[in-house]
Amino acid sequence: MSKKPLVYLSGMMDGVSKEDGNGWRQEAAQILRESGFDVFNPYEKHGGPKENYTANEIYNFDIYWLDKSDIILANLNLPETIKNKDIPFFTIGELFLGYRCRKPIISYTNCLNGRFGYDAIVTKNASNLEECLDYIIKNFQ
Repeated sequence: MSKKPLVYLSGMMDGVSKEDGNGWRQEAAQILRESGFDVFNPYEKHGGPKENYTANEIYNFDIYWLDKSDIILANLNLPETIKNKDIPFFTIGELFLGYRCRKPIISYTNCLNGRFGYDAIVTKNASNLEECLDYIIKNFQ
């Protein structure tokens, strides 16, 4: 029996409500699990940002789970205006770490399209979550 592909759900957690940070992850996790994938959702594993762990612990957990993952699904839909302190530093770091490890990165964004660095590392830039999920299910099962 072969193992199920593991999809890492990357996206903002700091500076957004739990619903904004976890709602899309819950939706994606349900659809992916029903389609035969395993999912890593940081909210399910270690709660919301800063609730139980230091930044260093969370970053090391992220590296551990990124190494174990097969695919990265990233939500880079950002608020229209974002405070410097709320820039998704960990999310962007996760994408570069995943790219360096040759993980497919399937992403959707409302503000990074056409940015050289983003376009260089993203395998598939979709217009929304549903398109990302369709792409993952079609190409990585």
